[in-house]
Amino acid sequence: MTTSDTAHHEGPSARQEASGGGAAEIVFDSVTKRYPGQAEPAVDNLSLTIGAGEICMLVGPSGAGKTTALKLINRLIDFEEGDILIDGRGVREQNLTELRRGIGYVIQQIGLFPHMTIAANIGTVPRLLGWDKARIRDRAAELLELVGLDPEYAKRYPTQLSGGQRQRVGLARALAADPPVMLMDEPFGALDPITRARLQDEFLRLQSRVGKTVVFVTHDIDEAIKMGDRVCVLRQGGVLAQYDPPDVLLAKPVDEFVADFVGADRGLKRLSLRRVGDLRLLPAPSAKAGDDAGEARARVKQAGYETLILVDDQDHPQGIIEADKLNGRVDAALARPIGVAGRLEMPLRDALSVMLSQTGSHLVVVDDDERLAGYVSADLISAALAGTDASARAFGSEEDAE
Repeated sequence: MTTSDTAHHEGPSARQEASGGGAAEIVFDSVTKRYPGQAEPAVDNLSLTIGAGEICMLVGPSGAGKTTALKLINRLIDFEEGDILIDGRGVREQNLTELRRGIGYVIQQIGLFPHMTIAANIGTVPRLLGWDKARIRDRAAELLELVGLDPEYAKRYPTQLSGGQRQRVGLARALAADPPVMLMDEPFGALDPITRARLQDEFLRLQSRVGKTVVFVTHDIDEAIKMGDRVCVLRQGGVLAQYDPPDVLLAKPVDEFVADFVGADRGLKRLSLRRVGDLRLLPAPSAKAGDDAGEARARVKQAGYETLILVDDQDHPQGIIEADKLNGRVDAALARPIGVAGRLEMPLRDALSVMLSQTGSHLVVVDDDERLAGYVSADLISAALAGTDASARAFGSEEDAE
């Protein structure tokens, strides 16, 4: 089975529960783009399917045709062979103006009109669609709130905003007419690392609410892994190398090119994709002050540990007591601080980092109500990743199994 065949057999992302009717499937069907005077295509026989409501990240080295492939979708660049279908309709069958008005477009340079207020910038496409002023004003206010800007920004001009604020406005403008498809060409590439990380998180939060189909070009593999439901790795000349969910890409790169591109630290990258709450936590023996120490010590030994978690009446961890110090009744005075506790939403990479910094083999985990949830250990994390390795689905796996 070829990489393109496998791409067409991929199912929809588990993340897509919020799309409703506001997203559209995109299919690249053997698409080729050649520029005059160039011997090799910029995009070569590209076939893949992007499920409705998914974020597809396009990555690859310079000259891999990432931005070209993106611009083929809204026909800013035309193609010679194959077809691109949006919800089953070929892009060449559609009126060019209507096609582009139905696709949100966000670029690194943002492209806001400097002589227009923020509200007017956001309302650009709705005005072209003939919306009345009240509807445009209400939509601009709604989108400002959605992208995390106060209503007062509506009357400001682009020069009065920071780079991160302007990028939020660019995103709001792209969403103004509620398009099913969003094209994003390195939208956060020119921002400082802190602002970039914050906007990535805010965009994922926004996507969970609006559920658009997003095609997103980036040079940053870490951004692709963090943001994408699927990652499309392109080789030089726009040839598809691998198209898979981030965890599969990291666990099972198809060849040396993909392995080198995602990086030697791909094991650590995988840890950032999974949360402590994804694991079946280890039971953590606990007791309250005044409980029978002998019974508490027996539970600790039976579980194979050397320490007991002291909890209060609400099961909130209060400290750690060495099991060999337990006599008579559990004494709170014997407890030492727990240190940093893990949380269910904590990435495994952060949990492992805390364990290493606290020089312990286990990390105490609490739930959303601060109650003791259990232990996570380095061995548990390693076993969980090994388990996903065994079941990871990559290109050629069906063929190998035959």
